[in-house]
Amino acid sequence: MSLNVGGIYVKAVADVSREAVLDAITRYWQARGATVSRASPLELSPLSLRKTGELGFAVAEAAEAEDDWGRWIAVYDSERYHGDHELARYLHDALDAPVMIFQMAGASDIATVALHGDGPPVPETVELAARDDDDDDDDDEHEHEPWEGQDWGEVEAYVSRFPDAFLYFNQLQRADPAQLSNLALLRFENIPHRPGSGYSGPDDEVLAQEQRKAAAGELAAALDGAALRELVEQHPDVVFAAMDGVAWLDPADASAREAILAMADVGIERGLKLDQLAHAAAIEGDDALLDRIFAAMSAGYWWGLCESRAHGLLVAANHSAAFRLLRRLVDRDGPSLTALNNFAHALAVVDEALLRGVDVDELLDAAEQAGPQNVAIYHNLACARVRLGQLERAIDAVEGAVRWGYHDIERMREDDDLAPLRESPRFAAAFEGGLAIALDDLVTRRSERGNLLVIARPVLELRLFLSPVARCAAPVAALLRELCAERKAELTVYRARGGLYKTLKKGKVARDLGVLSRLTAKDTGVAEVHYGQSLEGEPGPWDVRFKGYPEGMNLQSELSVCWPWTVAMEQPDELAARLLELVARLPFEAGGAGLSFGVRLTNGGSGADYANDKLRPRFVGFEHHPRREWNAHGRSPGSAWLTFLSAALVEQLGGAPALASAIAPAQLCELGKHGDAGVCARASRRPPIGLVTAANDVGALPAVARALAPLRVEDSRCAAHYARLDAIDAGEFENA
Repeated sequence: MSLNVGGIYVKAVADVSREAVLDAITRYWQARGATVSRASPLELSPLSLRKTGELGFAVAEAAEAEDDWGRWIAVYDSERYHGDHELARYLHDALDAPVMIFQMAGASDIATVALHGDGPPVPETVELAARDDDDDDDDDEHEHEPWEGQDWGEVEAYVSRFPDAFLYFNQLQRADPAQLSNLALLRFENIPHRPGSGYSGPDDEVLAQEQRKAAAGELAAALDGAALRELVEQHPDVVFAAMDGVAWLDPADASAREAILAMADVGIERGLKLDQLAHAAAIEGDDALLDRIFAAMSAGYWWGLCESRAHGLLVAANHSAAFRLLRRLVDRDGPSLTALNNFAHALAVVDEALLRGVDVDELLDAAEQAGPQNVAIYHNLACARVRLGQLERAIDAVEGAVRWGYHDIERMREDDDLAPLRESPRFAAAFEGGLAIALDDLVTRRSERGNLLVIARPVLELRLFLSPVARCAAPVAALLRELCAERKAELTVYRARGGLYKTLKKGKVARDLGVLSRLTAKDTGVAEVHYGQSLEGEPGPWDVRFKGYPEGMNLQSELSVCWPWTVAMEQPDELAARLLELVARLPFEAGGAGLSFGVRLTNGGSGADYANDKLRPRFVGFEHHPRREWNAHGRSPGSAWLTFLSAALVEQLGGAPALASAIAPAQLCELGKHGDAGVCARASRRPPIGLVTAANDVGALPAVARALAPLRVEDSRCAAHYARLDAIDAGEFENA
């Protein structure tokens, strides 16, 4: 679940107006010692009550609820995630009006709604299905006990019938005047500490701590690094506020940089704002401090932040500082592809004095190996090799750029930095070279927590969009039961609640699929199973995933099953027949099977987006696009080696005979009896693979793409990807 929100609704009966509700709220808090503040409620930070004793309210004009439930006044406060039960009871008594209060906690999948007085009946407390918390591997050996509560889906549906449902108070900070015109805003301060109350101000200790934090922010803004460090030494509880203040300073300013570096020891010791410290140290030219900072970077996100700062330094033409960061960013296992590219660029322009003592050859070799995954590396690599006098190795980079379809090859041919190469016959011949795609070279790795992990790999993926989970759950469960039995040796982990991967134990698949097969329309949650091959979430060539959405969400359920790409190349007819047989069993709407990038799925950044956003668009054949297809009812997710369309979609395209003519020489295969289950358009003998710059052997894939154009997903993030094939000529069905 994703909602974390709470609020109150007062029914607008008799003389109960928005002004009456505001007056009652004011009387309630003044009676408890609070005072009305003149400051803007929109300046409050969410959840600030227990820190500063301040609370904001947004109260809407009365508006009609659905289903003839009458007119209700929405009351939301700056605590955002909560609802004040004491205030709800007070409003009911003081206004003699029905009051509804709700709270939805997505982190724990618990939703509650209560009604004071008469009103639409709230969802009943019932026995709910056992929840698999996945907190312990031992849980897999036992069934969890059912529990009592209100069903999440019923609570969500109930609250959604009220006006201004699920309003997040802090969203009002970004709202336009039209949105705010319906709301009256109110702010209180000096809310006292009330032990045991859900809505309490801070105690004396917390208040003093908040005052020290404010002082830390003021010292940082004043660029008084020495005083700030002294404050942290005296009061360690303000270290986060102090470093947050330092993070706002500009390292390019000498005075600000001095203040930043005064906090270097503190930041290194606590692992805070390391990217800001590295930025300042790089400009200062302090290599010893930079080594200490990078040694403290245990979390992978610091590397990404430092890479962003290095890029900013390159843009600002501070090549020396950028190089100091970049050479450390790439001197490890699995550096990012963009860091390698930017390092090669910096190496071509940086002062030679900075190259002393740096093994640039080893780092450039690593960049060259990553060229197939980020083809722009070859251009910067060639320039760097020329700078170092390595002319033959520079021509090797030119050949790599041609071989992997560098989109800016003409600029490379005319680049003045490569002028010393033009006398070599190899340089001219390099541009006449052919394309060569080796899929194994596209496996992308990245270092995380000291481990070199695969974040993207080419696979053959079947990806289907299906009917709501109640209608597709049973056949999907039966199919997955069969596939998982076939892949028993390969599938060793499952993705648990919260995104963690755990070892797949005996009986886990059977229990999961048993639950899935019994789902009905009464089940309002999202059903999800994911079996793979790596405890680190690395994409495997045998992965299996299903995510089923209930009817009310208006999203398509999605099935993904992967095979090693080599199977498709070596046994294309056998695999195609198997896929057609599998798909015909399912109530699908659209889908496809073809080359795709399996990507690492994690809760944090893994670099997998690079494969989706940068690597995938370079190739023809990698047509699956990950953006927003799951809510595209009545659309096709693009063309693929095998493209599956329901009978309803085929009719939208004019029927099977017209479609068969439009996609020729691709083959059209009927699924089910007389095509009642839909059709499959097979674009070529083997899964097509080519570069956008030279799509020479991609079968009839462009013909299939053009025929499906009326069904394309109308989303800017997908449309351009699918339109790439429009200008490419279709080839023959038989491909290499």
